[in-house]
Amino acid sequence: MASGLAPNIGAQLTFRFPAGFFGSTPLTCAGGSISDLWNLMGRVFTFPVFANAAFTGLVLGPVMGGFIAQSNAVSWRWTKWTTLIMSGLVLELVMLFQPETYPPILLKWKAGHLRPVTGDKWYVGNIEIRGDGFLKRLGTALYRHFLLTTPEPVIMLLALYLTVIYIVLFTFLDGYNYIFGMIHGTSQGSLVLFLGIVVGSFGASALVLLIYKWA
Repeated sequence: MASGLAPNIGAQLTFRFPAGFFGSTPLTCAGGSISDLWNLMGRVFTFPVFANAAFTGLVLGPVMGGFIAQSNAVSWRWTKWTTLIMSGLVLELVMLFQPETYPPILLKWKAGHLRPVTGDKWYVGNIEIRGDGFLKRLGTALYRHFLLTTPEPVIMLLALYLTVIYIVLFTFLDGYNYIFGMIHGTSQGSLVLFLGIVVGSFGASALVLLIYKWA
């Protein structure tokens, strides 16, 4: 909303930072939720679904934004209003239908339910016994990434590989607009070339069934 109401480019860039910062939460938390809900082999099928949703959003955003920006019927600010409306709808769905999946929290809730029902105070979740405060849990979460990455070459190599993948993806997102828009003079709305990335993502996901059979 703040980006849509920004009076100048400085305010636009300033407000885009917190939007991206807090918008990174689903990419950070989704892997943990998938791990909570499915076993090792189940994730083989569910993670590509999540990955396709993430990549499709990245690709459809510029396509929709291009048509909005070149339209004379609405302002460019509708690129922000459209995002705000869709985000609001998703937030409502999450609040209404997304259950908690983290096992320690579920055990804490279960213990809290059983204590008054049974009158037995010994029903206590493991997370309650530890009694870690918010700042300590936050510190552990921030430190764990370095703890896992530093001594494990496999994790380090995978992180570097994913870094290259994201660099390539976002270079496409910026390069298409520069090459076809600025050099060849095509309209913003005609940059549906992005959809090729979506087709490739879904095509690669279809191979998961074959790879699963081999494995």
